[in-house]
Amino acid sequence: MNEQLLKGIGCMPRWMRPASGTERGIGKKRMPVAARVAACLLLIGVLLPATLCVAAQQDPREAAIVADLAVGTDIAVIIQNAVAAGLTVARAVEVLVTAGADSGRIVYMAITAHFLASDVVCGAANAVQKMGLSDAALLTQLATIGSVARQAGASQTEVNTGFTCGGISPPVIASVYGYTAPPGYTVPLTAGIGGGAGGSLIGGSGIGKPPTTPASPTVP
Repeated sequence: MNEQLLKGIGCMPRWMRPASGTERGIGKKRMPVAARVAACLLLIGVLLPATLCVAAQQDPREAAIVADLAVGTDIAVIIQNAVAAGLTVARAVEVLVTAGADSGRIVYMAITAHFLASDVVCGAANAVQKMGLSDAALLTQLATIGSVARQAGASQTEVNTGFTCGGISPPVIASVYGYTAPPGYTVPLTAGIGGGAGGSLIGGSGIGKPPTTPASPTVP
């Protein structure tokens, strides 16, 4: 083979001539790296939209409530700031309780700060009934909310309205008062907690005790 022909073959573009053993070896080494890069890019493409979606669902007003609670900001101020930002009192209270604040403390402080009692009870009740508590634990929480609300100055109508607004069913509300409602019975808005007009804390006049006395269709 003459010299000019050999030079011509050497100058051929790589894609026009067979790859040498060395080049094939380098190509094999590069393949796993390329595959890993492709896999990473695919994973990023899948996870990033999900992350952005979760971030988009986080309400900055609710995040501010949690942050203020963590640093010890006064509860009344937290709720007032949330309302000024466009949240309802019920939602602000719900976020506070969901974030770990004691439901009774939040209810008492919010009502004594002159926020509408039914909205306060609504938010607290909504929070505790979403916590996945056992029936007994839920009953205890609701009894505390109702009792503390009454001590803070709420009327019984406001307490019952708040329970209903918070998604608490009539039979459960009846259990809070210590009696069992018959099928189809609706708890009167004027029903008393624990048998007293002012109510009492758990361990007092029957609040939070398991329902043992069947209710009369006309007299709770």
